[in-house]
Amino acid sequence: MNCPDCGGEGTVTIRKMSGMLYKHCTVDECQWEYSTARKDDYSWVTDEMFDEALLEICSQERMITILRIEGVHERLKAHYNNDVLASLEASRGEEE
Repeated sequence: MNCPDCGGEGTVTIRKMSGMLYKHCTVDECQWEYSTARKDDYSWVTDEMFDEALLEICSQERMITILRIEGVHERLKAHYNNDVLASLEASRGEEE
């Protein structure tokens, strides 16, 4: 992926430190530059960058916190419906 600032073909990660966004690029002359993007202009954020940051945030959260987000429980319930019923049926058979 090319760096949105220097155009180099390095690995780019975005981090938030002390309330400011910093870009890390593996191109030597571009190490840890402050992002030049305006606070409300996120056009430089790619889907890949967003998903990576989202996964990092989610991995640090407790599952119950994620389940309490509006709509998450319902979506998981629908997605895992058959698995849950199979698990309950298996545990029912073990009890009998």
